[in-house]
Amino acid sequence: MITIIFSIIVFCISLLGFWNEGFFNASTFSPSLMKKNLGQIYFRTAFYSFFHVDWLHLIVNLMVFIPLGWKIEHTLGQTNYGHIIFYSIVLCPLFSFIRHINSKNYHSVGISGITSCFMTLGLFICSSWMFYLAAGTTFATYFFGKKDWIAQEVHISGYILGIILGLLFNNYIL
Repeated sequence: MITIIFSIIVFCISLLGFWNEGFFNASTFSPSLMKKNLGQIYFRTAFYSFFHVDWLHLIVNLMVFIPLGWKIEHTLGQTNYGHIIFYSIVLCPLFSFIRHINSKNYHSVGISGITSCFMTLGLFICSSWMFYLAAGTTFATYFFGKKDWIAQEVHISGYILGIILGLLFNNYIL
């Protein structure tokens, strides 16, 4: 149920961001702006993942998020699943924050950290073919992806977080 509710919220907020550039820009993950105004750290960290650059970015993320999210939610339970989403939103952009703290032109959006984390958790829940999907998609996106508003480092962070969480939740999965 959380998967569907979260997906609807992400879809609706992304639509608002498509239509309102000011709303979109005020909610992006921007380490240099967050450094200037520490009060923005919580707001931008909480909301950057609900926005997407365009329809393709939104649809691809939701196409990965919904089926894997549903499987993870039913396997680990709603409480653990909610924690995974929260920790993915908060922890995945840390590398980007450190790397781009002085980059005035760096801004990012999207649930890519969560989807990468889910792809890795899929390794523990589904089968070994998920490893190739997760690794290939994550590294190809990072090295060959467009350098725009999509948080490329967050894919790697999500992948690593997924491994850590998969090991922590191993007793639920097996």
